[in-house]
Amino acid sequence: FYLDPSVAGNDSMQCFRGNQFRFINNSLNFQGQRLDGWFSWGDGTRSYFTNLNKQYSSGGIMAVQLYLETDQGCKDSITQLYTVYEPITAAFRFDAPCHPATTFFQDSGSISATPITRREWNFGDGTFANGDSISHQYSGPGTYSVRYLIVNADGCADSSRKQVVLAASPTVNFVIEKGTNPFCPGDTLWVRADGGTSVRWVQNGSTNRVRPITRTGPQVVQVFNGPDCFVQDVFIGFMFNQPQVLTGDDTAVSRGRFVPLRASGAK
Repeated sequence: FYLDPSVAGNDSMQCFRGNQFRFINNSLNFQGQRLDGWFSWGDGTRSYFTNLNKQYSSGGIMAVQLYLETDQGCKDSITQLYTVYEPITAAFRFDAPCHPATTFFQDSGSISATPITRREWNFGDGTFANGDSISHQYSGPGTYSVRYLIVNADGCADSSRKQVVLAASPTVNFVIEKGTNPFCPGDTLWVRADGGTSVRWVQNGSTNRVRPITRTGPQVVQVFNGPDCFVQDVFIGFMFNQPQVLTGDDTAVSRGRFVPLRASGAK
């Protein structure tokens, strides 16, 4: 038996992905008639056909055997070795910051039994690059289909494709909805953070756009345009110190006598 030469890529050594062996049984009896037998594929399976295709579900060296038996009980067999290269798997990761920031791509644990000899990136905008760790500057926001292709020393290839959603950088705008800044003790200043599709106040994790402020200090907010695109800004509220009224030590008052009074503790 032998491999059908009319089938493209029908070689004795094939990559795991898409492997397809087509065998032809050309065995004859003493009268020159074709003999049917059965194949043992070397992976624990067998088939009773003269010519057929075989696809393996694992890599390795396969000892393929053809067994024959005539009506008279005569038997024969032949064994040939075929190689299925171990699977190769491409994997990558990326960050999708706000445009116009640079996007970084990196191989994230691609699997190959032999060294990877080629690493090609298609960024989905008509540009390409080579390497295991790449930075790329997109011309504008949008959704880009990125393909990462690897080829190993056996000539086997695999690719991984992901959608990169690049959002425009949001602009933060603080609006005082109620109150004034600075504000007095006991008062509440209500501030709204505009911009982006969502917000998050860092101090308490609140996702409400409006935040009450009751004390002096920075209020940090993150404004998002998508899960990975955000900018951070700070609103600083100022609270006046509580004023106190103080008087002089001499508080004895009599008709016709002036007592000096001093109010301090405020601006």
